[in-house]
Amino acid sequence: MEITALQFENFCKPLKEPKWFKSYRKSYFNKIKSSLMPNPKYGLTIKLDPKFDFNIAPKPETHLPKITYDKNSNVKIYSGNAMPDTKDVKPFLSKEWEENNKVFNFNQAFINDIILIHIPKSTKLKKPIQIDYNLKDSPTISLVCILAESNSEAQILLSKHSNKNNQSYIADDIRIITFPNSKIDFVTIQNISKDAINFQRRNAISKKDSIVNWIDVCLGTKYTKSDVISNLIEEGATSNNKVLFFGSSDQQFDVYTASIHKSPNTYSDIITKGVLNENSKALSRGLVKIEKNASGSNGYETQDVLLLSEQAEADAIPNLEILNNDVKCSHGSTVGQIDKDKLFYLMSRGLSEKDAKEKIVEGYFTPILDLFSDNTLKEKIHKSLTEAMQ
Repeated sequence: MEITALQFENFCKPLKEPKWFKSYRKSYFNKIKSSLMPNPKYGLTIKLDPKFDFNIAPKPETHLPKITYDKNSNVKIYSGNAMPDTKDVKPFLSKEWEENNKVFNFNQAFINDIILIHIPKSTKLKKPIQIDYNLKDSPTISLVCILAESNSEAQILLSKHSNKNNQSYIADDIRIITFPNSKIDFVTIQNISKDAINFQRRNAISKKDSIVNWIDVCLGTKYTKSDVISNLIEEGATSNNKVLFFGSSDQQFDVYTASIHKSPNTYSDIITKGVLNENSKALSRGLVKIEKNASGSNGYETQDVLLLSEQAEADAIPNLEILNNDVKCSHGSTVGQIDKDKLFYLMSRGLSEKDAKEKIVEGYFTPILDLFSDNTLKEKIHKSLTEAMQ
């Protein structure tokens, strides 16, 4: 059974939005039927399947997050279920943000929460912009657009949580444009119910000498697909991606990180680090692509997964595509069991097996946490990981 045009019209009817944005929705609605689901199988053994029916239209309900920021700054923030008719939004809706699959088309057609953050030229925020989602049982599909003008700086913290029995569908699409010499730190801490399905997509277009730092902490849901893509389109642009995940019971994580170097002297660093317990599964795929005219660029990626049980399953697949010889690139990946000698040593000092494993996992994540200069953020991430381990 496919979603009908009448169901789509009933979804759009209560939304007070410009005609051009309804046309944007409709263009993706028309693609849902003919588009295919992303391939859930990778390699010979790993299969990650959300088991969600994308042929059912969600209700036109809006779940507005709580947004906290310095009201005395000149930052402009729009939040609601309808797109404002403004020139600031349209660059985020062009074809270069597209993916050709059913999940992407479904999410664009049925967005029910939109946030636009505009950081004016030379604005440097001392306090983070906080976006807090307390998610309900009905689907939440959000689009977050961030425009950072020249010489601006901001940290944005997105927190997603829900009650223990939430079985809903959650999707968020984060799009960032950084102008010359601007800097954005975008941090996500996802701790949603283990009965929920979560699709999260991050995409940045970085101009001359700008910096985008992505930090994703994935802890909840029964299935999470996380894509983090950085497009370094002008000279001197920088991207740093850090993805941390912890899985237990039968959780599934599909993590994809990519840095696309399109101009000379660009820099990227990808670090993916996860821990799996019980019957959880994870796939970590990474890509550093250096295009022909991106001479003098540096790209690095590291992917590590620690398995705490015999039933946990993981694969790490790093990729390099290098079309220019005048570059520096490297990659590495490891998947391994917990060190039994370390476990024995800690237990011989009086710790239970559970406590000893927690100490080893804490030490496993510590080198990444030590990279954070913001102590408040570091403590927040540490607390979330500790709660997940317990």
